[in-house]
Amino acid sequence: MKNSDKKRRPMSNGKKVNIICLAVIAVLYTAVTLLNLIQKNRPTVSENENRNLASMPEFSLSALADGSYFKGLSEFISDTFWNRENLVDAAKKMDLLKGFDAGIAVVLNPVEETTDDDEEFWRRMESLMNEETTLPVTTEVFTETEPPEIVSTEETTLFETETVPEETVFIPSFSTEKISVSVGSTATFTFEVKREGPDEELQPELVWEEPNKKIATMTIKNNKVTVKGVAAGSTTISLAVGENKAMISVDVFKPDVVDNPDEPDLLPNGIFLYQNMGFISGNVSANNAKKYAAALEYYAKVFPDTRITALIAPVSSIIIDDPAITKTLPNQRAALNRMATYFEGQQAHFVNLGETMYTHRSEYIYFKTDHHWTQLGAYYAYADFIRQVVGEEPVALDDMVHQTITTSYHGSYYRYTKDDRFKKIADTIDAWKPNVTLTMTVTPTNAATYTRKSVIVASHKTYLCFIGGDNPYTVINVPENPQDKSILVFKDSYGDAFVPFLTAHYGNIFVIDPRHISMNVLEKFGDYGLSDIVFLNNIQCANQAKWINYYLKAVGK
Repeated sequence: MKNSDKKRRPMSNGKKVNIICLAVIAVLYTAVTLLNLIQKNRPTVSENENRNLASMPEFSLSALADGSYFKGLSEFISDTFWNRENLVDAAKKMDLLKGFDAGIAVVLNPVEETTDDDEEFWRRMESLMNEETTLPVTTEVFTETEPPEIVSTEETTLFETETVPEETVFIPSFSTEKISVSVGSTATFTFEVKREGPDEELQPELVWEEPNKKIATMTIKNNKVTVKGVAAGSTTISLAVGENKAMISVDVFKPDVVDNPDEPDLLPNGIFLYQNMGFISGNVSANNAKKYAAALEYYAKVFPDTRITALIAPVSSIIIDDPAITKTLPNQRAALNRMATYFEGQQAHFVNLGETMYTHRSEYIYFKTDHHWTQLGAYYAYADFIRQVVGEEPVALDDMVHQTITTSYHGSYYRYTKDDRFKKIADTIDAWKPNVTLTMTVTPTNAATYTRKSVIVASHKTYLCFIGGDNPYTVINVPENPQDKSILVFKDSYGDAFVPFLTAHYGNIFVIDPRHISMNVLEKFGDYGLSDIVFLNNIQCANQAKWINYYLKAVGK
């Protein structure tokens, strides 16, 4: 029999199944790809992760050459993938199925304490505290001059106090010799022109030399100059009046951001529901709290002229008074009192917020469906800091601009647990801000900066309305406030609601989320003349080893 005459063997069932499966997968893959390409109204914010999503990168030949364009494009596609939020929700719900119902509460698995090797950590800190400080030191140079000649006659004075020049001259000066800004952000300095000479009518002729516009731009209003960073590099600004000149150097840098979307600032396996409100337990570790205090004392060493302050926010369970519940929870007030003792005798300050928040426990200081404090809760922390550390009076809430962002907010508790009981509860988000003119420049995780004129982003109907959420680097410039009064805030997301209040007091506010940025702050701010550095964390973050490591890494250690 010829081979051609042989009957073809029927396809096996296994092969048919394989072909059908491959066809179904191909169809699904093609469909999802098309949906992802043609979807309208791509999301710009992730409520699950409390952050802004990556935007479409701007095309340029330089971005194409260095690979940053394709990196940005990949982040954009990943962040705006079709149905992404629901997929993230499903993944989280699968992770939390191991929780159990304890009747009055949805209690998830207890938290395992994370800690570093104790012996190695303390050896490391001892070495750091004993090393020589590398902070740049400004040395004033004195010029030795001949002493004035003393003439013993009644018709002359011993010292000639002032010499009035025969010709009127003008001497320009700037409020600083150096200014450092990130790409897209602004900073302000002042200038003065001093008159020396007899001619009161003569007006100075100001001749400005502007910066390289590819690196920075400048605008002048009255005696204030606002500089905006355009691209990384160095340039100068000068002001000449006749033969006299003042000069300032401008350093523009691009923050090096790190995208860690899976770095929450709460431990979700401590969430529970009690009396129609969600709570987190507030896990603490005396071991890690000591290390946190040691890390901040190192900051006090390398920033000797800057006030260093720890603001540790208790989480919501501090307001519970029911002994049946509190006996099962860490005692946050006791933990904060104990933590305060670790700062005794140190240069770093500790503002104990435990009693403050407990005193105001009957007020709406924590959300019911979200792990954050409300901005009212953040206000009480701000008031303590301004009174106890800065020595000023806080601005009253009634003197601020108030806005109700939403009355139907459903926050992080439902997103983490998917417990339908949280869907039946709604929160109100109220926002306050001092009545000042400012510029806020935000660097999100894709490093593409954007600028706003307000610290409250009302279009975000979530906790993201406060300074735009958890971004790696944010700069707020308030030109009407003293420009030599500057503050750096290291924070988790509790700091978002706190920062707006600082605009009533500081000319420059720098906000860093150490989870999402790689920056040596000692190099960038060591000689900046910072008035304050504040570490604002909720109590869970302040008691985790990874946050201590974030802060040491931020000074290159």
